Formats: sequence, structure tokens, C-alpha cells
Amino acid sequence: MNAIIIGASETFGFFAAKDLLHQGFHVTINARNEEKLSSMKADLAKEGYIEFVAGDISQEYTLKTIRDHYKESKINALIMGLGGYAPDNISDPKGIMKMFEDNVMRPFTTLSKFIDLMATPSSVVFMSSVYSVSIVSENSLSYSGSKAALNRMVASAAKSLLKNRIRVNAVVTTSMDDKSHSERNIYFNPGKQSIDPELVAMVVGFLAGERSLGITGSVIVVDQGFSLR
Repeated sequence: MNAIIIGASETFGFFAAKDLLHQGFHVTINARNEEKLSSMKADLAKEGYIEFVAGDISQEYTLKTIRDHYKESKINALIMGLGGYAPDNISDPKGIMKMFEDNVMRPFTTLSKFIDLMATPSSVVFMSSVYSVSIVSENSLSYSGSKAALNRMVASAAKSLLKNRIRVNAVVTTSMDDKSHSERNIYFNPGKQSIDPELVAMVVGFLAGERSLGITGSVIVVDQGFSLR
């Protein structure tokens, strides 16, 4: 089985890759910073087969490199870690174009370019935010709106891809702790805003694998109860 994480961060991306490796996936991590990817690969090498492709996925060379790699073997799980945050409000919605570019246009445009490489069945997992569903912040106008749009488009994409046996889901979460790669404990802090990235990674790993074959078009909240406060 093959999995790729687009926009793999040193926190969530690392622990998502670790979970997928433990499930037996061959994992490719992608991000712009080659040095960080190389370090992540070194830390994860003992967990299973992992490789990286450095580069901006919106650039043709990076896209071609990944497509060429999976032309024959196909992708069983695609984790979309792309996204960004910029504060703004209704008085000055200065981030609206960037937020919709980062959180909607880039992730879904990227998915559209990988559909023909997806295995049958396979899974796509997007990352969303509690600010798209349950938390209201006057200073996250464009960010909240872009993530809410992502949630709705996940359902639309899932319906369109039923015939392809490609499941599409999203995980809604909050800010993540800066957790050391060597840390073995998993921390659950009910109601706290910042969450252990490994808690999120475990749910993403579940959605990526065949244990979740019955789930598609869903937006699942993983925030250790922060949005219930």
C-alpha cells in the first residue's frame, strides 16, 4: 500500500507518517523544505519504508516527479496537509484571497491532478479547523470561511468520486503541540486548545486505511473537547 502526505509538517506530518508506516504503508512525504524532510525521513526510517519529494506541489516539476513515481504503483491514501492561516476581520478582510488560495484552491486543484493515480478503493483526507464548524472568532474571518468551504467541497468531491471507489473525508482539529519526534507518550488534555498531533494522526491514519471503508463525505472533529468549552 502506498500513501503520500502533501504539505507534511514536522509536527502533524511526522506523526501521520509514523502511523501510516505502522499500518504497513509505503509513505512519501512532500513539503518545500528538503532539509526538514530529510531529517524526518531519518527519524522515521526505523518505522518502515519512507521517502520524500521536496518542492512546491503547485510547481510542474514537483507534480511531475510525484506522478511519475506513482504511475504504475498507484496511491492508496492521499493526505492533504496543505493550508495556511492569516488573521483578518470584516473591517479589513485582507487575507481573503490568500486563505481561499491556500485552503481551498491549492488542495482541491492538487486532488484533481491525482485522481487518475488513485487505487480502487483508496482514501483522501483533508485537514480542516474547528473555526470552520463550532468556534467563532472575529479575527479569523477569511480563515474560517475558507475552511468551511473546504468542508462542503469534501462532501461534493466524495459524491463525485463514489463511482471511482475513492473516499474523501476531512478531519477538523485545533492548534497542535510542538511535540518532539522522540516522545513516546500520547497526551490527552480534555478541553485544552492545543492538541497532541499524535491524537490527530491516529484518526487520519484510521480514515486512510481500510478499517474506515464505510466512511466518506464526512467531517470528523478531533479537538479533545476544545470546541465544547
